[in-house]
Amino acid sequence: MKRICLFIVFQVVVFSGNVHPSGFGLKAGFKYNTVTGSSGYRIKSGYCFGIYKEMTVTRAIRIQPEILYNTGGADKYGDFPSFMAYRGAVLDPSCDFHYIDLPVSFKYHFNNDKIDNLNIYFGPVISFLLAAYWQNHEDDHHDQKYDIKNDVNKTGYGLCFGFDFTFILFDMDLLLDARYQFGLNRIYMPSDWDYERIQHASLALSLGLHIM
Repeated sequence: MKRICLFIVFQVVVFSGNVHPSGFGLKAGFKYNTVTGSSGYRIKSGYCFGIYKEMTVTRAIRIQPEILYNTGGADKYGDFPSFMAYRGAVLDPSCDFHYIDLPVSFKYHFNNDKIDNLNIYFGPVISFLLAAYWQNHEDDHHDQKYDIKNDVNKTGYGLCFGFDFTFILFDMDLLLDARYQFGLNRIYMPSDWDYERIQHASLALSLGLHIM
C-alpha cells in the first residue's frame, strides 16, 4: 500500500496541470551515510547524481520531483559483533547499497527583499534497489564482496527535509542543496540474521545547475 500511494503521489505531481514548470536541472553531490536502529556502525561516504524539475504552485509554494542515483551503507565495527558470519565467511564488513531514488519535495520559497533565493522543503522518497554488497576488510579476504541483494528489500520508503539556495556564478544559475534523508522501512528482509533491524540515514550536500 505504501508503494502504491507514493507512486501515485509522484505521478500526480509530475503530470498535474495545476502546476507550472519553472526550472529543470542536473545535480550531483557527496553523501555521509549511516544506518539507524543498531549500534556498531560508523559513517560511510557516498555520492548521488540525477535530474530535478521545479514546478510553481503559488508564489511561495513549489514542488520538486527528482530522479537520483544514490549510494548508501555504513561501516561495521565494535562488538555488535566485531565479526559477522555471512554464508560461512567471517567478516568485518562494510555494507554498500545502490538505489534509484524518486523524492518529491514540497518547498516553501522565501519571497521578500532580504531573502529571495532560499527554499526549505520536506517530502517522501521511494527507492528502488539496484545492488547490495557486504565487503570485508580482513587480511584473509581482501576486498572480497558478497552479493546480498536477495536479502535486502527491493523497495524502500523514507522522508527527506532540508534547504536549498540559488545563486548565479559565471552566468550560471546554480543551486546549493543540503538534505537529510532517513528510511521508514527496514533494509533487510526477515531472515536468520534478523537482528539487523536497521534503516538508512544520510546527509547529502549537492550542487545543481539549472538548464532551463
